[in-house]
Formats: sequence, structure tokens, C-alpha cells
Amino acid sequence: MCDLEKYLDKIMFFSKAVMGKSFHHGWPHVERVLNIAHKISQKEGGHYPVIKAAVFLHDIGRYAERSLNSHHAVLSADIAKEFLKSIGVCDYHISEITHIIISHSFTSGIKPRSLEAKIVSDADKIDALGAVGVIRAFLFGESNGRSPNDTLQHFIDKLFKLPDLMYTNTGKIIARKRVEIMKVVYDELLNELSIK
Repeated sequence: MCDLEKYLDKIMFFSKAVMGKSFHHGWPHVERVLNIAHKISQKEGGHYPVIKAAVFLHDIGRYAERSLNSHHAVLSADIAKEFLKSIGVCDYHISEITHIIISHSFTSGIKPRSLEAKIVSDADKIDALGAVGVIRAFLFGESNGRSPNDTLQHFIDKLFKLPDLMYTNTGKIIARKRVEIMKVVYDELLNELSIK
């Protein structure tokens, strides 16, 4: 196995340059997912340099998702593979990282097979929950033409169900706490917006 740690700064700078400043899917999202993944990894284990590299790269295909009409996880894995090859990361780690990236998204239909992949998948979903999740949902909804009522429906259709999709015990605990916070905000929004 090659030493992945020596490449992490290059991977971080590449991601930061590509991701932009969007709160819901830009560099701030990457930083939050990394913090969550670190917390989960401290409890669950896993090879942290691989987790870190995968978090940096997990959404880099989002900027081209619509124009290329392709799933962002697939695009991100393809871009990551080429970039990691270009900087000299060994094939073993490239394979690990691209699997984590392609399996992090529930809608990709690919199940994470490694502990590291499960941790990144959980961390990414957890960032959609809690107080941050409320902000993300409304920012993303507004930028995609979704009404406030439709965004609130998204809470019911998807976000409140995410704790059941966690792979790690630590992820489940964090997700459940965050959903409790969201439900309080959800109920208050229904009241303040007079939605029945």
C-alpha cells in the first residue's frame, strides 16, 4: 500500500478549488461532512486518510451533473480517479476511494462495502439533518424552484427517514438526535406558516 497521507493536501486544495462556496453542496458541506466522518471514525474505526480523501472528493462532480445528465456520484468517482492517478496515488487507494465516492449516495443504488464507505455515506446524510439540514433544505429548495411547502414535504418524504439508512451505530445516534431537532423546527414552521 502507498502512503496516502502525503497526498492529502493536494487532494484538499483540488477539492477546495472545484467545490465553490455553496452552503448546501460546496466546500462548507465538505468541511462539515469531514467533521462528522471524523467523529464517527473515532468511535467506529476505519482508515482515516482514506475517509478524508474520499470526503474531499465525494461531490466534485456536482457542478457538471446537470449539463452532463449523469449522477453526481458517478461523475465524482470518474473525476477523482483521473485526478488521483495524475498525482501518483496507488491503484489500491484509488479503488478504495472511488468505491466510497460512488456508494456514498443513496440514489446511486450501490451499497458501501467497506467500513470507510459506510462512515462517509453516514456522514454525508447526517449533514442533511439537524439545524444545518433545515438551512440546507431551504437553500437547495429555493435554488431549484421548490416552494417552502414542497421543502417541508421533503422533510417527511426523505429527511426524517435518513436515520434508518445509517450503516454505523454512531451514525444512527447522531442522525436520531438531529432529526429530533428538525422535527421541532418543522412543527414550528407549520404553525408559523399556518400549514395544515
